Amino acid sequence: MASALLHGWVSLPTRGEVYVAHGVPRRMWVRPDAAADVERLRKEIAEITGLRVALRAWEPSEEPGALEAEVRVSAEDIGEVMRRLAHASAETFYDRYRRPIGAGDTDFGEEAYAQDLGVALEFCGLGWQQAAQMPGLRESYERELRADSEEIAGESRPH
Repeated sequence: MASALLHGWVSLPTRGEVYVAHGVPRRMWVRPDAAADVERLRKEIAEITGLRVALRAWEPSEEPGALEAEVRVSAEDIGEVMRRLAHASAETFYDRYRRPIGAGDTDFGEEAYAQDLGVALEFCGLGWQQAAQMPGLRESYERELRADSEEIAGESRPH
């Protein structure tokens, strides 16, 4: 799974780029000589990331004539965003402790969930009130976090 999550700037066929953090698109950049066809850009980002997105208002980029826009992930994809963030948190835990998350690591799990939920809500343009109406989100996050930490630890063991 680790290789499946993109991170960094990714070129698009439309001569633009999308910034992806842990598999989640965050920012769109379009070259000065490229047309900003929003619908086409949305489709290209969805093809690359597997997430439905919307582009916020265009803003001038640092490069003269280029444009940038914040990318918002569809609220319907918050579960997938949380899954990807859980994977990133599992990687962080393994990098720090060189072992999978165990039953006694409740502080890490609770902190990771709270932090990742806040990030996912921001990525999807949602508020805390909407999160309270998403049953099972925490449980699926915790399952993913622990399963990913086991997978990462297993991949890192000498064969």
